[in-house]
Amino acid sequence: MLFGRRNAVRVGQDQAVGWPEREPPGGTNPGHRRRLLVESEDGAEAVAIWKLLERRGIDVSWCPGPDARRSSRCPLVHTGSCRLVDQADAVLCALDLEDPKQRAVLEALNTAHPEKPVVVAASSGAQRRWRRLLAERRTLRRGPQPMELVTSVEDALAG
Repeated sequence: MLFGRRNAVRVGQDQAVGWPEREPPGGTNPGHRRRLLVESEDGAEAVAIWKLLERRGIDVSWCPGPDARRSSRCPLVHTGSCRLVDQADAVLCALDLEDPKQRAVLEALNTAHPEKPVVVAASSGAQRRWRRLLAERRTLRRGPQPMELVTSVEDALAG
């Protein structure tokens, strides 16, 4: 499967999609494009988000979450570090908060990167049930309109 336009990468079942090597995140280079990591087990959803945000000048990387990995070992959950999270300016978490393995990703993100802007897409029921977990994060209802998604992500990237 090919993703992105200029950052196309062939993806196997056990891989996440990252960025090509270039300047570090944070805009130290005047040509820096903002970087967003999309965490979603749904590849079609990730591609749609990727296309939408790439057109807005945002580089997008994708991680399918722990259930899509053969090892089911998310590096962020198991080691406290993830290259994709480290390189991202912000994260869009569209994982299922009702699934303990997927919820553990957001918990690890909150612990390891409390300063990193995160937008969490979740149902209103999940937002109520997990309000403490989401307390310091921006939330977005699942299945938002495209401009609603763009606005939430751009606000997160703006700080």
